[in-house]
Amino acid sequence: MNLIIKFVGILIFFINGFLLFSIFGKIFRKLEKLFLGFLLYSAIFTFTFFFFNLYLNTKYSICSGFLIHLSYTVIFLLTNSIVYFKRKVYKEEKPEKSFLPSFKPWELILIICISVYVLIPIVKGFLNPISSWDALVLYDFYGKVFANEGIMNSTLKYGYYNAYPFYVHLMHTWAYLLGFETPLFTHGLMYGCFIGAIWVFLYRSFSSSIGKWLGIIALLGIGSLYSHATEGYNNLAPTFFLSLAFLMAYRWWEEKDYKFLILSASFGAANLWCRSGEPWYLSLLIAYILGVFKVKNISLLKRIVIIFTSIIILFSTKTAWEYSLSNWEKLLTNKQKIENVKKENPNKNDNNNSINTTKKDSILKRLTNSILAPFGTLKYFTPERIIKYVPIAIPFAFKATVYSRWMYFLIFILAFMLFLIDKEIRENPSLWLVAFFFIVNTLIIFVGTYIFIQNFRDWNIPGSAYRMSIFLEPLSIIFAILVGKKVEKRYFSNEEV
Repeated sequence: MNLIIKFVGILIFFINGFLLFSIFGKIFRKLEKLFLGFLLYSAIFTFTFFFFNLYLNTKYSICSGFLIHLSYTVIFLLTNSIVYFKRKVYKEEKPEKSFLPSFKPWELILIICISVYVLIPIVKGFLNPISSWDALVLYDFYGKVFANEGIMNSTLKYGYYNAYPFYVHLMHTWAYLLGFETPLFTHGLMYGCFIGAIWVFLYRSFSSSIGKWLGIIALLGIGSLYSHATEGYNNLAPTFFLSLAFLMAYRWWEEKDYKFLILSASFGAANLWCRSGEPWYLSLLIAYILGVFKVKNISLLKRIVIIFTSIIILFSTKTAWEYSLSNWEKLLTNKQKIENVKKENPNKNDNNNSINTTKKDSILKRLTNSILAPFGTLKYFTPERIIKYVPIAIPFAFKATVYSRWMYFLIFILAFMLFLIDKEIRENPSLWLVAFFFIVNTLIIFVGTYIFIQNFRDWNIPGSAYRMSIFLEPLSIIFAILVGKKVEKRYFSNEEV
């Protein structure tokens, strides 16, 4: 019986994820729906789990978790039925794409080898406990405590660094509730689903076998992703979510389908549900606003409404998290219980990073602050500060961002040069968008380092900057893949670029 519960507890992520992506129609292959669905639904589930616990006093338990899963199953089934009926009535239904394409014998051998490679961190995750110190202290500790206690009051006693919302913690909580000894396998599943989703996208994008497999082998070669799949840190999931948010934004511009915009915003929100402090969302926000003038296949009013909705989706998790922090003590317990906790632990850290010291604020103000936050950094850009700190910041940021992953910057530069050489490919605005994501977010790291060293001079800036910017590695590969796709269509097929 326990084995069945464990199996169903994992399988439900794939089922509900598949149903979720089925709502968007035939823009994805079935395998894409499975892989992408697992990733996005895991963020939806953990956020709902958190919301119900904090605002509806629903304890973390296997019953409440399965109730949430079942509720989403019903919602997605009903929505799919409505969408299917609408497509039938308006004759919008397209032929179903095959579940699996046909493969050559050597491709089947390659698939087996890649599958074994991807399965290794998943299998290790079922067998090995989390052993990395930061992963244990920052994420797994509370994942285990939440599963044991069913509530989050322990955060009041021990404090918590509020830049990391509870996505990873609650994935661990769910694994412990299912009866697993270790939740490390969830990170392996994330890795496998991301690789699988990109592979399906590649396979249906390229006509040549070289293009189909070269990209996925390059992605598999990113050692930082593979190592994090067996460590349990909060770096893997936000990297995947952010990379997919960028890819969906590209597909929105390229394919002129606003469903991709909604999905881009959803993956962006999932990224902020993992790490709410980094401002990578700014590049997505700019892309969405520019899209009003670029993707014009629907009326201006509809465009504005959908983009406004997407911006709300993008900031939903960040705003909810920060609003919750501002009312944390009030939401978790009453003042008398807080005093008891303080008496038990009088020496607890009360610095501004503690989860229980954030000032109260309104949801609207939190949303506004999230959007306008970059303007609050202007005070750091006085002539005196620039002269003093820029010479320090540039080497720090260069070491963490460029030198430490020089190969991926070289890949991006070579792909960008190839992109610029051909006039017809160069005029593709969708590729400019992906290049924009890479360049702007690289600059944000440099600017962020410049600001950071003025506030935290003793912090390990290169190490932190490297870990938070791992997404640049898959993004460089994705950009090279997309350029290669255009080059193939331009010179080796009869399709238009």
